[in-house]
Amino acid sequence: ICHLIDIASVAARLWADCIPVSAQEWFAEQIGLDRPSTARWTVFCAAAHDVGKASPAFLRREAFLRPVPHGTVSTVILRDRLAAEPFFIDGDVADRLATVIGGHHGVFPSPAEISRASDERKQIGRGEWQARQAWLLGEIARLTEVDRSSPPNRLSNAGALWLAGFISVADWIGSNNAFFPYAAPHG
Repeated sequence: ICHLIDIASVAARLWADCIPVSAQEWFAEQIGLDRPSTARWTVFCAAAHDVGKASPAFLRREAFLRPVPHGTVSTVILRDRLAAEPFFIDGDVADRLATVIGGHHGVFPSPAEISRASDERKQIGRGEWQARQAWLLGEIARLTEVDRSSPPNRLSNAGALWLAGFISVADWIGSNNAFFPYAAPHG
């Protein structure tokens, strides 16, 4: 969760300090929300990018012949979670958002990769894994103060590409150990 919070912090600062109001308004139109709600949902999406690391596919890679990449796992988790309680995002919009978020390393997971990952539930995680994934997303939603009663209701192609770039930049900055060192001492 610390990394997700770091990325949320970076995304919030990028939105507030680097994205011109005109671009914020444009993106708000692309997802069908007002500008303040768009800011919170954008930060949430950036923070949620690595929820797939809370999975057997990531933490037990060596146990699988073909481990599913964590971005694809994030997509599968988010497709399920964003369309359900407590987010209730329309299925098509949830799928698009999940794919964009899962593509945070510059390549969107393909439909075939998503399908294969969905079939590999042991890699995504069941039971306690699902509970932890839900907890992570719930905490990120709480910390970013997204209005779950008013989620994004569309995502244009141009908006999807913009969001993918935004998330990638936030992750790139937030993953820099010079700016975000590990909290625990090494050794």
